[in-house]
Amino acid sequence: MSDKAQTKATILLVEDEAEFRQRMHKVFGQDYHFLNTHSIKGAMQSLQNLPCDLILLDLTLENGVELEALNHIGTIKKYNTDLPLIVVTKDQLTQTVVDAMKKGANDFVRKNEFNAEVWREKFDDHISRFRKSAGKKTKSIKIAKGEGSTSDIFIGDSSQIKEIKDKLRKLSEFPDVTVLITGETGVGKEVAAKYLHLHGQRKNKPFKAVNLSAVSKNLMESELFGHKKGAFTHAIADQDGAFLQANGGVLLLDEIGEIDHNIQVKLLRFLETKVITPVGGKEIQLDLQIVAATNRDIPTAIAEGMFREDLYYRLNQYEIKIPPLRERLDDLELLISHYLKAMNEEPGVLSIDVRKRLLQYSWPGNVRELVNIMKKLVVDKVMTSRKKITEDLLPDNILHPKMAAKSTALGNADHMEFGDHAHVAENQLVVAELQRIEAALNKHIKKSDAAKELGWGLDKLKYNIVDRYYAHFPDLVRRFPTICSKYKRFIK
Repeated sequence: MSDKAQTKATILLVEDEAEFRQRMHKVFGQDYHFLNTHSIKGAMQSLQNLPCDLILLDLTLENGVELEALNHIGTIKKYNTDLPLIVVTKDQLTQTVVDAMKKGANDFVRKNEFNAEVWREKFDDHISRFRKSAGKKTKSIKIAKGEGSTSDIFIGDSSQIKEIKDKLRKLSEFPDVTVLITGETGVGKEVAAKYLHLHGQRKNKPFKAVNLSAVSKNLMESELFGHKKGAFTHAIADQDGAFLQANGGVLLLDEIGEIDHNIQVKLLRFLETKVITPVGGKEIQLDLQIVAATNRDIPTAIAEGMFREDLYYRLNQYEIKIPPLRERLDDLELLISHYLKAMNEEPGVLSIDVRKRLLQYSWPGNVRELVNIMKKLVVDKVMTSRKKITEDLLPDNILHPKMAAKSTALGNADHMEFGDHAHVAENQLVVAELQRIEAALNKHIKKSDAAKELGWGLDKLKYNIVDRYYAHFPDLVRRFPTICSKYKRFIK
């Protein structure tokens, strides 16, 4: 906050007037971090995925009628009743404010009475009380034995998952063993790492996860090992890296296949000596367990000279392979019920037809895709004021599987001339992944937002589209117009 040396508070600004958004950023940008959305639907999606300390809701959204946003205050507050909500109004009528308060708003400000100091005082007061309250309570969605949020639970009763959980529990008795977790994007590699941490000797020490594909190569050494003030331009203060932050506990290095040769050398040195050297600093001895995760074929990367063989063997003291969701469909009902309950919905909210469609779908995006779709369905149900989730709310790739199958069949034709049926399965996965990317790019104006939804960084998104798919399956990529438009400088 403005005069406090704590983490900068986050305000969700629900406002469709660009000029007002710019004004808020200009006046308060040094005090708060802003999440911006221009609609009620966008606000609800943000609340599902991103934490915040305060909601600032303009009552005159889209059609300029205050009643629209007013009627959704209760819906927004449903996600966290303690989260403060301040309405912004142009209306001078006291009744409008009274109505907003009755529906759950905590306070109000009027645009034509803008006063930076008064507004900042209100924001700070509500944020301070919210943070103090949150500190006294457990999280709104708790897991037995302190496992954290619902996204941290390793859900599954299938034989595959039971076997993996058993291995992880036994591995947790060896806190110095380096573990490599492999599997497709979205299968739950980070969840498995957290499960290992929770059941091990380091459970009362930190757990730190770093998605290496989302870190700029220029900043990766600093992000991992830290830096000292003045070590490079803009290094205005000492910074602890992920290794030091995780000291005593477990550090997950996700997307380990994305690191360059220089970082590979430094990581290998740490695994051999347990010593790091911050940029511009001195050696520091640490004690932590490294868990690495990847969806890449590391042996192939080694053969191509992209990954050090000696590092691979040091990382792979024990490998855990997480199967894709399509290979453990016995867990699907359990997963669906779990994520519905996490969003305060009962499994019966799904119509019979919707449940049937979900159970028949192949889930190329794995558990991450399932979570995103369940969130979308619940948000759409609330937005349309329905009692049940019906078929028309399903996304096209589930609602119209024949169209997806046709696209896959077209993709298969590109390689069938080789007479190698392995290409069929490969193309099915490629088309499914491109469909996910296309949908995310259609949904978001910024590529960075699409990458975030997919669980990647911008570099990883470009890598998957241009270097990975377009290089090997150019005809498949060209069938997706939004991908081609967004990356036209690379895709001819």
